[in-house]
Amino acid sequence: MKIIKLISMVLCFSPVVLGGDVKNKEATDQKIEIEAGVSSENPIRVKGVKSEHDLDQWLMEYIEKNYPSYQLIVQETDVLGDGLFMEILHLKNGEGKQLTRYFDTSEYMADGSKTHQKELKKLSRKFKFFKSPEKTDSPSGTSYLNPVLLKNAVTAKQVNELQAKYLQANYPGYEVYSRLLLLVGKKFINRLSLKKEEDTKTIMFDVSDYMNEYGKTHRIELTEMSPFAKKVEKSPL
Repeated sequence: MKIIKLISMVLCFSPVVLGGDVKNKEATDQKIEIEAGVSSENPIRVKGVKSEHDLDQWLMEYIEKNYPSYQLIVQETDVLGDGLFMEILHLKNGEGKQLTRYFDTSEYMADGSKTHQKELKKLSRKFKFFKSPEKTDSPSGTSYLNPVLLKNAVTAKQVNELQAKYLQANYPGYEVYSRLLLLVGKKFINRLSLKKEEDTKTIMFDVSDYMNEYGKTHRIELTEMSPFAKKVEKSPL
């Protein structure tokens, strides 16, 4: 299944080790080396493709060569703005282990910009009035359309505790190295980037209950990042 998303990612680094103490200043300042393709911050650049068929073939050949025991579960397209596009492939092997790999397809999309113009405008209109997540086959939390709902969490402490509990139960040993708070349609999404050794993951949390409560006593400043998403400035999370 292929999902298309319009979004812009601006990362605010705030490293935390789950299940342990918060890192000190020295550890916080250390740069985390990220292997190409395992994170949206360092995607694999796709070059030389001229059509959607060529792109799909390029991606499949790459997966077959580098991850022969894995099969594609879900494929997503991120429209990041400023001419940046990314394909996100969720993979799974026979033992149930899942991987996510990121591919920068900006060159292909730029070459076919006129061809894709109508499609992108149609998607922009769809997501501009987006009110509730559509059902998808992507694992819970791995898509903006299928975030982990933090229902009735109305304080920052409650949000942090529920996030830590969820991540410890589902992603033990992973380190949170980036957080981003977005208004996606009518929902506030807290995007967390995780890393464990050479593996990285991105998890989305719906924190609308908290932000709606927060907005009663605080001014929420927003910066438009794409036709359907705005970044929350001075994030309280």
